[in-house]
Amino acid sequence: MVLFLVLGAFGYRTYQQNRNTRIWLPLPAVEASPEQRKEMADTLKKKLTDPETMAAVCRDSGFAKTFGFSSEEEAVKSLLTRFFCEIGTADTSNGKVPSINVGFNCKVKEFHKMDKVTGRLREDILKILGVPEGGGDGGAF
Repeated sequence: MVLFLVLGAFGYRTYQQNRNTRIWLPLPAVEASPEQRKEMADTLKKKLTDPETMAAVCRDSGFAKTFGFSSEEEAVKSLLTRFFCEIGTADTSNGKVPSINVGFNCKVKEFHKMDKVTGRLREDILKILGVPEGGGDGGAF
């Protein structure tokens, strides 16, 4: 009986750790119209899915080494398949607001490893949007 409980607990934990989740950066776009948000999302997606940009993200964040890829090209392909850029909502102190969500799909057990990759991606997003170093408004993003 105890063996079944232990195996059941192990199975449940394994199941929970292998569930899909997302890690993303919400870009609040309150003043933008739906058309402008779609245009911004398309522009970000086009610029961020550039293989050179993803290679820089992969290299600077150590993604290939962390996930055990044998080459940078394999790691970039993996990042590109995990990447998403979509229109959604963001939780702020003023409630839910329209936003552009940029990030990666991952497993629950990979969430903390992907944090460094998302942090590196944030730098490229700030460059694309023309936000000065440090976020410009005290680090709201």
